[in-house]
Amino acid sequence: MRKFYAEATILCDSGEPAALRYYLLFRRGYGVRIVMRRKGDVQRAQLRCCSKSESLALLAVLHRNTVTPCTLHEAADACLAKIDNF
Repeated sequence: MRKFYAEATILCDSGEPAALRYYLLFRRGYGVRIVMRRKGDVQRAQLRCCSKSESLALLAVLHRNTVTPCTLHEAADACLAKIDNF
């Protein structure tokens, strides 16, 4: 199951807009999903293995920094390392 969290729009290198949607995953544990749509092309990435509080904190950072599916894992590793240090 998933719950919509937020959306953002970015401009790709080609100058075309792409829509980003961020979701909280909550079936068999928690996680995050990013879906990017651009001109009929859809890219998805998800990450499971987080607690609910870590997932919500991660979603806030991902949305604020308009992280795309292709950079999700790098961004998540950096973000979760900071969360663990608090």
